Amino acid sequence: MAGKSSSPNFSTNDDAVKIRFRKPSSNSAREIRDAILRDYFGYTDGDIKELDAQMPGKFFICPVSGAETEMSVEQVRNWTADPADGMLSMTLNDY
Repeated sequence: MAGKSSSPNFSTNDDAVKIRFRKPSSNSAREIRDAILRDYFGYTDGDIKELDAQMPGKFFICPVSGAETEMSVEQVRNWTADPADGMLSMTLNDY
């Protein structure tokens, strides 16, 4: 599988990376996850399929750190975007 790649929509602070992305019209947390894996970590669609096969249910977008469930469509729909550019943001740590 791929490693981390650079992207113009991230910044670092204290070993954390703040990423920015557009909310998909589907409001799908899985679509957000797949876009992050492709855009920020260089995964291909094949890599994502392999990840899901090797570690099913392991990597997902959750409403709060440590949550055990993926965000619902309603939760993604209610995720407030930056009014200046319509982008969502998320902070990732090394883990």
